[in-house]
Amino acid sequence: MNNEEFQDKVKNVLRNIEEFTSQGAVYHDLDNPRSRQNSRVSDFCALCLDQPATASLCHYTTCTAAMHSISFGEPCFQRCWAGLLCMTIALAPGKTCRGGLSLGGFYFEGESLDLKDTLIQRLSHIRKPLLDNLISRLPSLREIPPNDLRGLGTFALECTFSNGINSSVFFKRQNQKYIQQRQIADAFADLRLDTTKPPDITGDMYELVSLLNRSDREATIQFISNYMAKLLLICNWNLIKLKAHLRVLLSVMTSQEILKGADWTSEISRELRNVTKLEKAGTTEDCCYEVAEIVMEYFSKADSSGSTRGTITDRTINWLQTHFHEDINLTDVSRGVGASVSSVVHHLNRNLGKTYKKILAEVRAAEAKKLLATTSLELTEIAMRCGFYDQSHFTKAFKNATNMTPGQFRHFLTLPKDEILK
Repeated sequence: MNNEEFQDKVKNVLRNIEEFTSQGAVYHDLDNPRSRQNSRVSDFCALCLDQPATASLCHYTTCTAAMHSISFGEPCFQRCWAGLLCMTIALAPGKTCRGGLSLGGFYFEGESLDLKDTLIQRLSHIRKPLLDNLISRLPSLREIPPNDLRGLGTFALECTFSNGINSSVFFKRQNQKYIQQRQIADAFADLRLDTTKPPDITGDMYELVSLLNRSDREATIQFISNYMAKLLLICNWNLIKLKAHLRVLLSVMTSQEILKGADWTSEISRELRNVTKLEKAGTTEDCCYEVAEIVMEYFSKADSSGSTRGTITDRTINWLQTHFHEDINLTDVSRGVGASVSSVVHHLNRNLGKTYKKILAEVRAAEAKKLLATTSLELTEIAMRCGFYDQSHFTKAFKNATNMTPGQFRHFLTLPKDEILK
């Protein structure tokens, strides 16, 4: 996304917030001290943004909060330099933070009486005329309940998704990593309090086997957080040692699937793919997240028709509907469903008269249609989410499946009914 396209999208987000919430919003770029705002910004905030002495404080506050937002994968709620409530969302096209979108100028019930004193205390160093002018504009600020502020944050974040600036998939992943790290940190703190003996992990594998056999999803997730905390303490946050311990955990999960009757070759191949994911993790946080994802995939597999249940045709379709966004081939499909390549080809041809590539293209096209119809995402983002190499590959495959390009399909949806019937 070039800078001109990005700035146009920022303008659309500011306009959307103004139109649907009647709330002021400001964008601060990380590399440019000048800000952009809509017409609903309060008189107090407008003056702050207009004066270099206070505009730099707004810029610093927002950009700092934007970095927290991209780490949390959610809006960052904080106090601005003037002590007012504000909410900031990182704008991160291509997963790289470019700046922060801020909605501010709020205070909670009962705080209005303290605003003047707080302002005088924080701005004692600036010239009196500006301070007096700011104080005169305090009535333009808005009292807001906590739930309303959270609602504004949710709406603004959705605006960045629908306008194609932020990726909902990326922010969801960031948020899940953040939540998991908090859980691990809590468990780690509890372990540090127990100084009587070092943590013992020898019996943990038996507990994991029990949880997997009972298909106890919630208890298993909690177990993983506690287990990660123990490993981090034992390994002293050494990434190599952590990965070595986690490979044991993956082996236990594989053995449980095989003992339940799953195909040996398929499960060993799955474990090797998971080990590869683990090896690519560059930080302890990424490592912990990948293991949690692998565990969730285990339960998703158990909840579905499974690799050992249903016909080969049904299992293949279910597997493709789950993995359509990945870079897969026929060998991956056969391993995923626990059948040989020749068996998959034979059953699909006999029962559906289609190849796996044809079915995969149909599944991807169906998902693309849904995104084209219900979001404003760019074609490049939709292509990525649906498993296409790039926008060109997406356009070609979509046209082969629907006889129209993605752009034509989206335009068709917006045509008036009488125009369609001509």
